[in-house]
Amino acid sequence: MLQEHRIEVKMANLLIQSLGCPNCGAPYNPKTRNCRFCGSVLIVTSLAETFTHNLDAHQVSVSLDKWRKLLKVDTENAKAHYALGLTYLNSKLRDAALTHLRKAVLLAPEVADTHYNLAITLMDDGNKSINSPEYAEAVKEIDYSNRLAPDFREAQAFRHFILARKLDEVDNQQALAEYIKAAKTCSDIAMLQNNLGFCLFKSNNLADAEVCFRRAITLNPNDYGAYTNLCVLMYRKGMYKEGIEAGMKAVANSGAGKNANAYDILALCLWKSKRKLEALEYIKKAIAIEPDNPRYKENLKKIQESSPLKSTFNTTVWIIIIIAIIYFFIQWLWWVNH
Repeated sequence: MLQEHRIEVKMANLLIQSLGCPNCGAPYNPKTRNCRFCGSVLIVTSLAETFTHNLDAHQVSVSLDKWRKLLKVDTENAKAHYALGLTYLNSKLRDAALTHLRKAVLLAPEVADTHYNLAITLMDDGNKSINSPEYAEAVKEIDYSNRLAPDFREAQAFRHFILARKLDEVDNQQALAEYIKAAKTCSDIAMLQNNLGFCLFKSNNLADAEVCFRRAITLNPNDYGAYTNLCVLMYRKGMYKEGIEAGMKAVANSGAGKNANAYDILALCLWKSKRKLEALEYIKKAIAIEPDNPRYKENLKKIQESSPLKSTFNTTVWIIIIIAIIYFFIQWLWWVNH
């Protein structure tokens, strides 16, 4: 039984070890998920994180040409399909990556790598609906990866993550238990920490949620999702200055036209900080990204109707009234004692 277990464990990363890095050809280092020479992601944990890498365009072109030529000679070559899948994924071409990863799975069904990386790509960082065909396919692929390689940590973690996504719809506490298992299994994956934080936030556990969001940011300083969630949390706590800091980093890291929610919550933090003109600028950007979102239009109206001058006037009036009360009280005390 012990020998069989060792054989199963060796199945994990079998293709990666035999290929090396499919982009530059460097030997695979099992201690890291990235190629130490060109930065290519070999064990995918987040598409958002993978897509932040900027690989050498010439090297990518050479790599694609190499594997395409091999497929012309042998159309059923599993390694070539897998290599093309990873290279396309590192080139931010998800759909093309899926085509080749699916083919690799069919040609090499005994290898955990193929099933795992296909599952993570299908999940698209958890953005797929649990009722979608791609979600169902991801569940099947991550299950295969777990069975082939029981000690493949990333596969274990994402099995819990995928189940948690499903439980999100029915039972937040059960979902939380699965998110905790996922984050404990692979504590160094930013996306898992961020999703655990979001589940804690929904349970109104703001302190632990903040810890998770900040941990996700430490693991991946470009994690715009964690910055957005941290901004929402700071807004809930009334810490608008900190919310603005997190919101600015969220929009800076997400790129133009990608994160309407970040623009929205940043606008609210600015509005609460009496920076109305900036708030209007950002809420309009949120609406430009998602014109049919009623919440953004409602927030725009709320910000437009607010009046910083009126607020300042009211504050001034109250200060004058308080000073007047103190003055007359002092006068009354003097009159009583004299």
